[in-house]
Amino acid sequence: MIKILHCSDLHLSEAERIYSLSVLSEIVDIADRENVDYLIFSGDIFDRFTEITKLLDSFDTIISKLDCEVYLVPGNHEMLDKGDKKFTHVFNKCHFLCNSPYDHRYDSDIEFLTIPHQKDYTGYENWNIPKKISKYRIAIAHGVVPEFVPYVSDEEEGGTILDSDIFIRHAVDYVALGHLHKGGKLLINNTIFAYPGSARVWRKGEEGPRGCVLIELEDTINTNFVEIKSSGMFREYQISLSIDGEYENIRELAKGWNKEDYIHINFSGIVDDAVDVKRKFEYLKKDMKEDVRKLEFDYNGISDVYGISKQPIAKKFLELWKEKEQHSDEIDDKVLLRARELGLELIKNKMEDIQ
Repeated sequence: MIKILHCSDLHLSEAERIYSLSVLSEIVDIADRENVDYLIFSGDIFDRFTEITKLLDSFDTIISKLDCEVYLVPGNHEMLDKGDKKFTHVFNKCHFLCNSPYDHRYDSDIEFLTIPHQKDYTGYENWNIPKKISKYRIAIAHGVVPEFVPYVSDEEEGGTILDSDIFIRHAVDYVALGHLHKGGKLLINNTIFAYPGSARVWRKGEEGPRGCVLIELEDTINTNFVEIKSSGMFREYQISLSIDGEYENIRELAKGWNKEDYIHINFSGIVDDAVDVKRKFEYLKKDMKEDVRKLEFDYNGISDVYGISKQPIAKKFLELWKEKEQHSDEIDDKVLLRARELGLELIKNKMEDIQ
């Protein structure tokens, strides 16, 4: 049996050196634990061309712990800041496969077709790719396969399109893809196309576990997702503020957080004094900044009407709302909070019309 660990979109960067390299270390630990024959990176392992030089020594030190073959194909991020420069980086352990439009190599019962990121892949019909002679042909590439459109986020829509026919016509068994940060797998004409998703939480919205794919080649191809614990999680919350700026106990929420997590909290509601509310939260944010990797507060949902809590109509509405809240076991808390916001919004608009 041949075992391969497929990873992508780690985005190693100097700005997040400790965190991103810790994720790489866990990837290496997984590869070692699973006793894989190959570790493959399908692009965007470095966040920019310039980051390769900055982190090359650290990358090599971590990778050198492995006895298996390591293949890395550049993605679109390795091209950022590259300009007319050439890839002259020398990796001690990793095979940096940057030859365009493709590279091809045999290794007993398996062969690899590697396709680094390119501005476009037109003319692929004329590539002189050798006929498949091994039991398995694995492709490593970076881009957007159109059949994965449901997986594509707004940030990823600009990715170069990879026609699935590139791989099907050349009898590829498994296409190890990179670029989409949401993992997914499709079977197209007996060819497996797979994105492991980003190996770490790189940006807002990357919900769910981060990880890599363990591939086992024997009589059939078996794949299993392996979570990378050190990547942490992206966690997003919607917090509705009361009129006096009171809020859910964020420290209670924080009991479920991990040091590597990326936290984004959206605040909403009409308050007496938005400036005072924001000041209070900024103090809290400063106090909690060491608890997680990244903590963001979004105040765009907050608006204020100075003195609204003293308005008779607002006071009466809040009394009725409070009574409803205390006797409404069957109504979801989020629905009640949203009703409070909408009611105060109507009162605010009426007050502004009168003024």
